[in-house]
Amino acid sequence: MAKSHSPADAWEAHARWYDQHHGKDGDQHHQQIIIPAILRHLALKPGLRVLDCCCGQGVVARSLVAQGAEVFGVDGSPSLIKQAQSYAGTQETYHCGDAHDLSAVLGEETFDAAVCVLAAQDFDPLDSVFTGIAQHVAVGGELVLVLTHPCFRVPRHSDWFFERKRQQQHRQVSHYLSPLTLDIQVGHGESQSNSTHYHRPMQSYLRSLGTSGFAVIDAEELCVPFRGSTGKHSQAEVAAHREFPTFLLLHAKRI
Repeated sequence: MAKSHSPADAWEAHARWYDQHHGKDGDQHHQQIIIPAILRHLALKPGLRVLDCCCGQGVVARSLVAQGAEVFGVDGSPSLIKQAQSYAGTQETYHCGDAHDLSAVLGEETFDAAVCVLAAQDFDPLDSVFTGIAQHVAVGGELVLVLTHPCFRVPRHSDWFFERKRQQQHRQVSHYLSPLTLDIQVGHGESQSNSTHYHRPMQSYLRSLGTSGFAVIDAEELCVPFRGSTGKHSQAEVAAHREFPTFLLLHAKRI
């Protein structure tokens, strides 16, 4: 795989679009699927300290604060951190920093849990990020990782197709096991810019978590059932969206 770009370089270019798209509370995926799943897996109690690695403008962090947690967010984009700070309440702290060098931002800080949401497919290598998180999560603490599903969501190598004979919507995947480094476009119009997507098979994430000091204790594959058209194939499309997950959640414990 190619060497990773600086998080600031990778995300600062489309920070404005990202904030406009997600806003303070996140999009429909955050609100209805991702955040409820995170809360199901993290048994949060008032006063627990949580690290949000690659926090963006703090959408997930605020949902954790609403459960009583104290959240420390780190992201590589100065603009997104500035936006997170503008939204922040008293239990949120945000700092700009490189996910590959968390100690430079966190110092000796330790946390009861950590989250990393929809970011792992954007950085390379994995080990330095997961090891950094492990260094700042207490033994017995938890990590919830959410990423686009590596089995079914491979940019330019996966797609939907409709089979007329059976009147079924299928998911077609033409590349999975070998890692890929892909340039993708993010945003729209004047806010459009290029980013890098690192496709890896699921075993890469499991192996990297293990070597970094985490044991995976649970997983959940998250579907997006509300997607699909209103056309003549809509029933088949909705059924397929309920069968092929869009996101993968891995729940790990620091050992």
